Order: sequence, then C-alpha cells, then structure tokens
Amino acid sequence: MKALMMTGYVIWCMLLFVVLATTADDYFAPSLTTLSEWMGLRERVAGLTFLALGNGAADMFSVIAAVRVGATDLAVGALQGGSMCVT
Repeated sequence: MKALMMTGYVIWCMLLFVVLATTADDYFAPSLTTLSEWMGLRERVAGLTFLALGNGAADMFSVIAAVRVGATDLAVGALQGGSMCVT
C-alpha cells in the first residue's frame, strides 16, 4: 500500500512539473521576450531580472501581509525560508 501511495505521489509531482513547464512556456516566456525587446534588453538580462522579480514577489507579498497583521515571527520565518530555498 505504501509503495502504491509513493508511486502516486511521484506521478502527481511529475504531472505538476509538466503543467508548470507548459504554463511557463506558453505564457511567461513569450511575455518576457516581448518585454525584453520593448525595453531593449538582452534576453539573458531580462531573464535574470524579471525572472528573479517574479520568483521573489510572492515571498515579499506574504511578508508584507504578515507584518500588516502583526505576525512578525511569520514574516521572519518567510524571509529566512524563502532565501534558504532560493540559495
């Protein structure tokens, strides 16, 4: 039973990665290419800046929301956890 559950989890994770890759390829990459052409940036520079901004935006918004409700321990944990994961 445990082996069947682990197999199901692995298949589920693979499916999620495929959906994430397809979504990024269909929506994020063309937008990033258009934006880099419009701003006159090389694609590598745009990928480094805008991709990092898009990746870190969710972490920053969760920290701001935690500070607004007074949960500073949650904000500090989110900052540390996000930076450790990215590193």
